[in-house]
Amino acid sequence: MPETSTKNRTYQENAESAGKIIIEYESFIRLIIRTQNITNMPEDDLFQDFYISLVAKPIPEKIINIKSFLYKAIINHLSSSSKRIRAYEKKIQNYQKN
Repeated sequence: MPETSTKNRTYQENAESAGKIIIEYESFIRLIIRTQNITNMPEDDLFQDFYISLVAKPIPEKIINIKSFLYKAIINHLSSSSKRIRAYEKKIQNYQKN
């Protein structure tokens, strides 16, 4: 059977792959989220959001050091979440002023 590239995989395959990563590395992922959570969002929300990001953009199959890749992906995800939350809060503050 030919190897499937990450671009040609279905969402079901992506979800299964992300699920395996989440199960195997759950404690590591939660530790990084817990220690790097500058938004003070609930850990479970960030964890679930990260799972969804893994479904949308799976880890490439050629990655050798998954923990290193996950660490960088989580940090980037938390940074994006923080920016999104700050933008939302700014909009709310502008709305309250008007």
